[in-house]
Amino acid sequence: MKRPVILSLLLLPLLITAGCRQGKTRTEPYHVLVMHCYDSLDRNYRIYDKELSRSLKRNGIRAEIKNVYREMGASLDYRNYSSGLAKLKQDGWVPDVICFFDARTLSLHLEGLFSEWLPPTNSVPIVASGLHSPDYELIRQYKNIYVQTDLIDFMTNLRLAVDMVKDKRYFNGVYSNLVHIELDYTNYDIRVRNELLNKVNVPPFVNNADFHISGMTFDQIFRTYKDSIFIDVFSNRHPERNAYDGDYLLYHKRALQNLRSSVVLSVKKDMDSDEILKKSQRPQFTAIRDGFGNGYGRLLCGYFASYKTVAHDQADFVARVLKGEQVASMSFAKHEPDYYMDWDAMKQLGMKSREFRNGKNMTGHSFNIVNAPFRIMHPILFFLMVAVVIAAVAAIVLFINYKLFRSKKIYNRFLAEQLDGHRNLFNLMFDESSAIIVNDVNDIASLEDRIHPEDRNISLDIIRGLAEGEKVIDKELRISINSGNDYHWWRFLSAGEGDNPSVGGMKGVLIDVDDSVDNNNIIQETRVLAQELANKETFLKNISHEIRTPLNSIVGFSQLLGADDGSMSEEDKGRIGGFIRENTLVLSDMIEDILQYSRLESGRIDIDMVETEIAPLMESIFSNWQERVPEGIDFHLNAGFRNIFAMLDPVRVSTIIGHYIRNAIRYTSSGSIIVGWNYNISDGMVSLYVQDTGIGISENKQKLVYNLFWKDDQYQNGVGIGLSISKLYTEKMNGFVRLQSTEGVGSSFSSVFKAYIRKDTQNR
Repeated sequence: MKRPVILSLLLLPLLITAGCRQGKTRTEPYHVLVMHCYDSLDRNYRIYDKELSRSLKRNGIRAEIKNVYREMGASLDYRNYSSGLAKLKQDGWVPDVICFFDARTLSLHLEGLFSEWLPPTNSVPIVASGLHSPDYELIRQYKNIYVQTDLIDFMTNLRLAVDMVKDKRYFNGVYSNLVHIELDYTNYDIRVRNELLNKVNVPPFVNNADFHISGMTFDQIFRTYKDSIFIDVFSNRHPERNAYDGDYLLYHKRALQNLRSSVVLSVKKDMDSDEILKKSQRPQFTAIRDGFGNGYGRLLCGYFASYKTVAHDQADFVARVLKGEQVASMSFAKHEPDYYMDWDAMKQLGMKSREFRNGKNMTGHSFNIVNAPFRIMHPILFFLMVAVVIAAVAAIVLFINYKLFRSKKIYNRFLAEQLDGHRNLFNLMFDESSAIIVNDVNDIASLEDRIHPEDRNISLDIIRGLAEGEKVIDKELRISINSGNDYHWWRFLSAGEGDNPSVGGMKGVLIDVDDSVDNNNIIQETRVLAQELANKETFLKNISHEIRTPLNSIVGFSQLLGADDGSMSEEDKGRIGGFIRENTLVLSDMIEDILQYSRLESGRIDIDMVETEIAPLMESIFSNWQERVPEGIDFHLNAGFRNIFAMLDPVRVSTIIGHYIRNAIRYTSSGSIIVGWNYNISDGMVSLYVQDTGIGISENKQKLVYNLFWKDDQYQNGVGIGLSISKLYTEKMNGFVRLQSTEGVGSSFSSVFKAYIRKDTQNR
């Protein structure tokens, strides 16, 4: 009986310590450090960061996540991390676990290049996920690392690329059996090169990495190896290091010039791979997720694990580590890959999403389409929602009309009651008021102790006026009726009239006007209420009127299609469908404007300021609007300096420029609309503008354009709040708006922000 008791006493301190540690875990968040390899503005990193945070919460982990980024550059200069890591060390922030999803950054850490700022490498658990080609020899030297790989599937991606370009609807003039792969001579590139060559040394592949097949044109290669997949591997940075028994520089130059007519498979992400993708001038293929779906549309599709998958898997293991599971007891794991296709790249090639989502394409694979709008991913649900919205809008219009009619009746009854009340108060004031006759200035002076301290200067003015014989004195002041703090408003009126300074010796009279002052306050409040009701009535009238136009078009054309007895041509049906889609977009824009106005009116404005590069943001906005500009209008981009950065919310900037473009489309029937940006080096300001050749705005109306509900042409679509929203968003991001317009010539709307040139990108 004694042994269990003694054992319990021996274990008690350990149990208390463990309990304290668990208590701390529940009250203090864990510190999770994420080491990113590329630019923090990449939209995929936002997806990764959000999914990592959500997955940790699902695993019951409260975590404070810090992200440290290294800019993508030609060299692997670890010092680009220094400022972020130094700040964490200065703040005393020590990580409980460090996350990587890039093999090169992990290798730098294991080689001790971050030891100046981070704890010893073997003292903190490391979770390395999404590694394409890990350095196994280096990793196995440590016992505190868990690795999740996304190994490059060369065979699947090569066959996917070759099968895809066989569809000549989208890849006309492309050699379907010639694949270029760019690899340099870094440690990572060498590992990838060796893994690739081990895979493609068997049929149906022809390995030309050493360029032993020379002296053939691309046409000859295409015909000679028509049943094979011909692989060229070359270095863009150091072409002289490739094994080639001839003038490789000439061959390299020819390869770059003909990238548009051949397949490029991306197996890494750096400046050289980006340069190759730019020169190809059409969306290409990738075997890795890095750079995929980043808004530029340079990569069409590939087979790999997505950022969301990597973040989810990494968070699951981080949770296991933080809950006490030993890293050394876990083996290497692999993320689940899948087929992905980018909507931005599909639009450039004119691809239809349906055949790639359901596997009815040249490859036979079904793709996850990223960045596609909701109407593309869920067409049936979208049209059901449109139908519901139309029905809801119709109900809202009826409800608004009913409310307007009812509000008018209530408001008129309210005014009548207020006026009756004021009239009764006015009559009662004269019937029941008390008055004090003032025969001498001493009568006023005798009231000094009863006059409100703030109004004693007024009593002195009355005494001075009486002493100097002023003919008209009309003053109001507060006087206590019981020598206490119960003050009433009294009004002094002089008795003098014309040339007579007094009447019957009376100098004036003090009249109790307290009820009258209260009555004036009620009248003022009624005026304010009436103005607010009038503003809301105007707003509701505008909505009711503006929604009817597209709604009537949608309903009318829908009824026309429904009444078709088979005599309507497909061309007419397509034209009617276009009208329905066009008016649906107009209706959607109006509803979005109304929702934004509602958020602005309630003060719920969410501004997410991040460091933003202007060029890709404006190029993306321009690309998204190209299909919405009517025929007959020249819509083009006037690009300014590149490498210009500013602290902005990209989503709000897209809304601002979108309102400018929409406004330009409304008032420009022919000519041009230009979207662009201009950076002024002298004052460090960047102007994001939309310029049109429309009707212009007269000088006396220009100061009204940013007012709520104002429209130069009341018959134009819209509720007149778009430019007001643009101005408010611009000012919330510490900018200002600028308008230049000449009537009959055109207008230019601009939003101007503080900007700068990044020092580490000036020479790119």
